[in-house]
Amino acid sequence: MLGASKKEDEKKTRSKVRAFYKSLLRACDKYDEIKKSFDEIYNPINEQYKELAKIPGLISESSQIVIQNAFDSIDEATGIADDFCSTLRGEFEPILKRLKISVEEIVKEIAIEKVQANPTSIDPSTTTTASTATQTTTTIISKPLLMVIIGGIVAVGGGIGGACYAGYCEPIDNTPPIDNILPADTIAPPAPTLVTPENNQEINDPAPTFWWNSVNDESGVDHYTIELFTRDNNLVDFIDDVSPKSYTSGFLSDGEYGWKVKAVDGAGNVGPYSQTFYFTIHTIVPDTLAPPAPSHVLMTTDNVVGLSRQVDFDWNPVSDESGIDYYAIEVYKDGARVFSEDTTRTSYSYRLPIGSDYGWHVRAVDNEGNHGRFSELESFKVGFGATVGFDRKSYTLSPQTVYINAVSPDHNFNTNIIDTIGNGGNRGTITIETNNYRLINYELIETDTDTGIFEGEIMLTRYDDPDFIRTADFASNNAGVVSSESGPTNGVLLASNNDNLRIIFEYEDELVWVDAFIRAADITTEVIDVSIRAETGVPGCEETNQCYVPFIVNVNIGDTVVWINNDTSLHTVTSGSPDEGPDGLFDSSMMEGSGTFEVTFDDTGSYSYFCMIHPWMTGNVIVS
Repeated sequence: MLGASKKEDEKKTRSKVRAFYKSLLRACDKYDEIKKSFDEIYNPINEQYKELAKIPGLISESSQIVIQNAFDSIDEATGIADDFCSTLRGEFEPILKRLKISVEEIVKEIAIEKVQANPTSIDPSTTTTASTATQTTTTIISKPLLMVIIGGIVAVGGGIGGACYAGYCEPIDNTPPIDNILPADTIAPPAPTLVTPENNQEINDPAPTFWWNSVNDESGVDHYTIELFTRDNNLVDFIDDVSPKSYTSGFLSDGEYGWKVKAVDGAGNVGPYSQTFYFTIHTIVPDTLAPPAPSHVLMTTDNVVGLSRQVDFDWNPVSDESGIDYYAIEVYKDGARVFSEDTTRTSYSYRLPIGSDYGWHVRAVDNEGNHGRFSELESFKVGFGATVGFDRKSYTLSPQTVYINAVSPDHNFNTNIIDTIGNGGNRGTITIETNNYRLINYELIETDTDTGIFEGEIMLTRYDDPDFIRTADFASNNAGVVSSESGPTNGVLLASNNDNLRIIFEYEDELVWVDAFIRAADITTEVIDVSIRAETGVPGCEETNQCYVPFIVNVNIGDTVVWINNDTSLHTVTSGSPDEGPDGLFDSSMMEGSGTFEVTFDDTGSYSYFCMIHPWMTGNVIVS
């Protein structure tokens, strides 16, 4: 029983191998027939093209490359098919011999099947017996003839005409092409998967290579289509015949782009587009280096007004890869920063109280936000030279005392004693005058040793006041009448209604002065005080309008408002608003603790003001 079973298995195996080999020969036979028909068309076209390609300038070099690649692809494909038939047949012949399967019998069966399939098409005049085709006669067909038949079917596709078996010749097979036998491919290939550039990736290659994963399709992928466009969907490139699974673009400018790919199969079915990937090209390396510190910093002071002086800061510009956005300047007093400001210029002006030591430096900030080093801290002092002032900006013409002050550190000649200035000579000349009268050889006395601050007073009276007219003091005419007395306490100066009062301090080549206005005695004016409250240097006072108290001041024309700094922080009284900045009508500059500032209002209107150091501090003066 076991022997019978084994024989049965061998029989099944022989049957399967025999059927496979028979199918192989049929397929290769059909391929050869198709190839023969194709070669009849293809070979003449190939030869004709070769002749045309020899004509200079007819076909561009790029077109020749594309056409030649197509010819090479056809030759490669037919070579693969030839190798397929030859290899399988060669590998299975030893198996057939081991299983004692006759190749000749298989070939004979195929030939007979073809004859039987078309019996009416046999032409007796073309038939050949086996004896005429070979030197050795067999009952069916000779082995050499079988080899010729194998060559005809497998290698040549039937040779010329058909193969002959046992007195009959097979006709030429008119079977329809293989494309008409197999079902058509109507399924589109799937969407490819994009690889690189990745989605939202930033690259620095201006000519990137795009990669995607290949897709599988029943009829194979013929080519891919890639679209490249800007972020706002303006088409940059559209390539409809990409054979590999990658594409290298031309040079692209810096910016944002998107790309997507789809496949087209061998049957012409167009697949869907892939997901869109966006990427950014940034070939310009960001500037991460800070600009250098400015050099050759300069500082000058001029335009002395009251107890402050305008200071002009200047520095040389610096260079940076991304360009300079702005400069940042800082000024310090006693180690504390007084102010800081950003400017696009290489100079800046600011008013500072006189008589103090300061330091300043500046640095550059580039367009990438990199902050450079500060320049070396430069020290300077505001107030060398002199400033002069009255205790008020306007006076009512009636006998009253005018208080005078001068800040003149240069005239602090001896730090161990109380100095005087004025009275001519090396201590300078102080002149106090109205429009028609003048007091000369006047002196001011230092408030204490080593202060550099000098004070004095005069009596201001009407020119026709009999109580103060002394012939010895004044001449009879009004052209520059001069008093012979000196101060600081016994000077008397005459004035008229609506007159002007001026003090002039002249020392070597420097001249400073300040003016005040003299009103008629019958004009009633008031002085209103406004307090700068303590601890207003931090936000909070604005919530209850307690920064300047009172917050709103109502005055008449000619009235004077005096601001008193009752805080330990520096403050300013500057006309304008925090949003729009100073309007130039008045400005106290920085007021130290206990400092005062006054303005006489000669015109009706509403005058808003604020603190430039602490912009939440605001106030208003209404003049009617």
